Order: sequence, then structure tokens, then C-alpha cells
Amino acid sequence: MAINRVKTGWQVDVKPEGRMGKRVRKTFRTQAEAKRFEAKIRSQAASGEDYAPKRRDSRSLMDLAQTWHNLHGATLKDGKSRLNKLRFIADYMGNPRASLIRPIHVAEYRQKRLAEGLTANTVNHDIGYFRAVFNLLIRMEEWHGENPFASIQFIRLPERELSYLTIEQINTLFHHLDQSRNHHVKMMATLCLATGARWGEAQYLRAELVRNGQVTYVDTKNGRARSLPIPDMLYQQLKAHGAPMGRLFPQDAYQAFTNALKASDPPLSA
Repeated sequence: MAINRVKTGWQVDVKPEGRMGKRVRKTFRTQAEAKRFEAKIRSQAASGEDYAPKRRDSRSLMDLAQTWHNLHGATLKDGKSRLNKLRFIADYMGNPRASLIRPIHVAEYRQKRLAEGLTANTVNHDIGYFRAVFNLLIRMEEWHGENPFASIQFIRLPERELSYLTIEQINTLFHHLDQSRNHHVKMMATLCLATGARWGEAQYLRAELVRNGQVTYVDTKNGRARSLPIPDMLYQQLKAHGAPMGRLFPQDAYQAFTNALKASDPPLSA
């Protein structure tokens, strides 16, 4: 028979081109998988395609992470930090051979990390990172197996209710920012309030990108630059704040900002 029951599962043992053709043997966990493989091999042989199974891929999970980085990750703004995160995950899982990873192993990783106190959002990101690795390598024909991370559903997160500061709260916050020893924090907060910028966008704003009555953010979340007009008074304050070239706010001010939030009564949250 072409398919036989063996100790480790169901073994396909066929010569699609007859007794003188190449012999193909491969073992599967289930009979259904074995039948699908046999049908595929016979179909490929009938159409003249190369039906010989690919050589076993011995690359580890960390190897795939490095290949992903070489092909794509290096072009990302956070590519290096993403690679380090992937390496950590691979090491945590024991850096197994990628072809041996099954969805159950990913689920076990998730449970262990949650038990250690990681948030569901962080674990979702971990799984999403490696899901993207396999997806990219499959698209580029650098991986011919399944994506073991694809069948693990993300943990559903409760929607975060957004809140906004009242005028009174803004005045209270700026009162505490005035008292801060960090001389950048108030200007950065003013800029964020005037333009709707994220803190990181304002933090890394370069002085030469403040010109013609507007600011241009290039280090944005989606990677696209955007220019926004600002009031003339703020424009003059920014031009006078720092050096004419380089980072306008060379000193990190986020901790000073959160300290001002906490000092407010009642305390505000970032």
C-alpha cells in the first residue's frame, strides 16, 4: 500500500513514476495529512513537476529571525530593537528548530509569559512579531512550511477609554511644569498641545525643521513626514529656545513631564 500505519504515524511510501522512478517516503501524524501528500505527489509527477520533497530545513527560530532582519527588518526604524526582541523570544522558547514548532508550543509560550505577569498586550505583540517573520519569509519563498504562529488568536483587550484635560487641568499642569528643573519640558508640552504631536515626535524635533511658521515632524509613527503651521509667538519661542541646528530638545524630558502630572491635584495620568 502507498500509505502504511507506523509507530510514529502514517507513512507515505510511493514511486509516482512506477517501479523505476524515484521513491518518496514521508511520515505524518494523521492519515488525512498522508493522503493529501500522496495526492499532491502523484499530481506533480503526472504534470511533470519535480515532486521530490524539499530537504529538511534545519534552521532554528533565531536563524529565521536573522533572515527576516536581513531581508526586511533592517529597513525598519525599529528594526534592530525588533530583532533583539525576536532573539529574546526564540531564546525563551529554547531556540528550537523552526520546522518542529507547532501552535501548541506558541500557546504554551503565551501562558508562561502571562503567568510571569506580562500584559496581554505585550504577549500579543510577541506573537505578532514572529507571525510577521514567517509571513514575510513565506511570501519571499524563504520558508516552505506552515506558520505556527498564525493559528494563535490574539487575546482580546478591553478598549481603553480616552480622557481629555480640561482647561483648569491644563493650567494646573503648566503650573507644575513651570517649577520643573528641566527647562525643555514646558516648551515640549506647549508644542504637543499646539500641534497634536506625540511626545516622541516633539522630543526628537530638529531645529532646522522649524521654519516658515511651521514645524515638520519626520520621526513619526507611520514613517511619513508631516508639516503643521504654528502660531507666530510659538514659532519665535522655538527659534529662540535652542541651537539653530540639531535636536531642539537635546535633554529627555518625559520623566519631568510625568512628575508634573503626578504633582497635579488630583494626579493626572500620561
